Amino acid sequence: MFLANSNVGGAGSHAIELDCTALRELDFFHPVLFHVLEYTFVQYVNTNGCQSTAFLDIRPIDARGATAANLFRLWNEVAADYDLDVSKHVAIACDGAAAMIGRRNSFSQKVTAQNPITYTVHCYAHRLALAYTDTVKELEHIQECERGLVQTWKYFSISPLKTTRLKEGQAADGDSSVRKLAKACRTRWLSHGAAVIAMKEEHSAVYTTLNYFASEKKDCTASGILDLICSKLFLFSLYLLNAVLKHLNKLSMLLQKGSFNFSHIQSSLSLCQKEIKNIADSDQVC
Repeated sequence: MFLANSNVGGAGSHAIELDCTALRELDFFHPVLFHVLEYTFVQYVNTNGCQSTAFLDIRPIDARGATAANLFRLWNEVAADYDLDVSKHVAIACDGAAAMIGRRNSFSQKVTAQNPITYTVHCYAHRLALAYTDTVKELEHIQECERGLVQTWKYFSISPLKTTRLKEGQAADGDSSVRKLAKACRTRWLSHGAAVIAMKEEHSAVYTTLNYFASEKKDCTASGILDLICSKLFLFSLYLLNAVLKHLNKLSMLLQKGSFNFSHIQSSLSLCQKEIKNIADSDQVC
């Protein structure tokens, strides 16, 4: 157990943001070993009557897993450790996992049963990512572009030799602001945007490096990726994603702010929709 913040003891009305993550550990005996962690942020009214937001706690989840009952037990342990009165727990923010906000016996339902005034918020940034994911399911060319991004990242990430060759190609372009290729992952919203930006700005160096391994080293994988990322459809999708994700990432960052006025949500969404509509109405993307 790791207790990270001891300044919230005895706080009045408070809200928490709860999530779970899997930490991968690599060693000789266990090539892939996962540790599941629960981490908690708290927003509370301090002794001066002002709102404060702080990282509260992180602790491992035992073999019983990230079930609603186990998460509820851990939350009560956290509350007890920090002397938080659960009767003053007014809100919870979490992702859309069934264990968190499901209709039957979920964590949020257990918390609400403990204190009926508790209000549950499905994280708006998570909901934005889910909306994007659902939209992409209907766009095969975007899925193909994402596949190319992942394959390119994987090709270089598993080989120090290929990564070094790519860096040499980036240096040869004479650009001092070199970007590292990132993994495109829809569940990691900002890294998804970073992967698109990196490929767009480093496409020339990536092309040169892949072409070297395909022609000089007779690497079939490099040849296949090269054909994919040089297609007109891939390049169009890449530039389209870059134009759209720029605005979606900005909106996502706004929704993730520690202190956010709910009345601003609608205007922020409307502005983002307007920016994306302008892209659709334009005859070019950049």
